[in-house]
Formats: sequence, structure tokens, C-alpha cells
Amino acid sequence: MNTQLVSLFLSEFSTKASVCLGSALLGGAIALSACGDQTPSSSEDTRPTEKSTPESQENTEPDSTDASESASSEETSASDATTTASALTAVNIGKFTSDELFEAGGGGCGMSLKTVNGNWQEGGLFFHGIENEPAFMKIDGNLVQLTRTAAQGESFYGQQTQQTFTNGDGTFLVEVLVTLGEPGEIESVNIPEGMMMVDQGGTQVEIPVEGDAGC
Repeated sequence: MNTQLVSLFLSEFSTKASVCLGSALLGGAIALSACGDQTPSSSEDTRPTEKSTPESQENTEPDSTDASESASSEETSASDATTTASALTAVNIGKFTSDELFEAGGGGCGMSLKTVNGNWQEGGLFFHGIENEPAFMKIDGNLVQLTRTAAQGESFYGQQTQQTFTNGDGTFLVEVLVTLGEPGEIESVNIPEGMMMVDQGGTQVEIPVEGDAGC
């Protein structure tokens, strides 16, 4: 029984060896590999990988540009505020509260202007009602009514973008130029910038303003 098994095994091995040898002569290494050559075609690279060095490192130094720009902006705002205050003093123009305006018969629909970056709680500089209604400014400590004498430009809420006003005896003249901004949520429009050119008794000043208009 054992002798027969050995003979059968040797016969199969001899046949397979012959086939592989013939294939190797025809197909080279591919045939040998198919017949049981387990030699790897390439060895795995087991060398340690060098740690990569970043080409540039993050700059953790504080950026002084923003701080410089902020300081410059604050200095400019302070300078503008000083210039505006000097202009108001030169022509004796003051700020009025909403209570003072209503007591004088103003308020409601119209255009309200204040100093640039000013606070409404500190008071307004100018108010004009609808169309031919009077305008109001505080001159020499008193809230004075002004009459519109000329108007041109784009119309909005009874106003126009360029208007001229004067007091009763003509000793005070103010020309108001404004730029319209975005509409507000409720029947209003923003006035991001404007200029009041005041002439009082020959003294002339320009006052940057901002505000809004609506009804």
C-alpha cells in the first residue's frame, strides 16, 4: 500500500517538474513563479523614514498693522471731532434735544442731522419737516426756525439732496447737501454722509453731518 502511494507521488512530481521546466524555457521567470517560486519580486523598504521639516513655520509674532490702522483711525476721528467743535463754536451753533425740538413745534416726519459719529442722546444739529415746513437749528443758544429758499436734486420724504435755508433777517444762511444711503425698515432712509455749509454774518464754516429721514 505504501509502495503504491510513493510511486504515485513520484510520478505526479516528475510530470509537474517537466511541465514547469518546459514552461520556464518558454516563459522565463513568470512560468517559474507560477510553478511555486515564492521569491518576492521586490523587498519591502524597512529603512526609517526621515521626519519632514516644514518649509516655513507659522509666524506667531503679533501683527502690528491692525493696531496701527486702528490707532490712526482713532486719531483721525478725534481730529475731525475737534474741527467740527471749532466750526460749531465759530458760528455759535449748538445741539438740541428732542424735547426742545417738540416744544418749538418741530419733530415728526422730516430729516434729522447730527455730527458725524455723534450721539443722538447728545442732541441733533438740524431738523427739517416736510417740504415747506420750517427747519430748526440752535443758534446763539436759541432754537431758531429757518425757511427753505431753494432745493434741487433727488427727492425723499419732503426733502431734496441739496437745500438752502435762511433765518428771518437773512443774517444766517445754511446750505445742506446729503447723500442717500440704504432704505430703513420702516418708512425711512439712511443718510451716511452730508455737509452743512453755514454763513453767519460773513463767518463761513463747513460741518460734516449724518442722519436719516423718514415718516
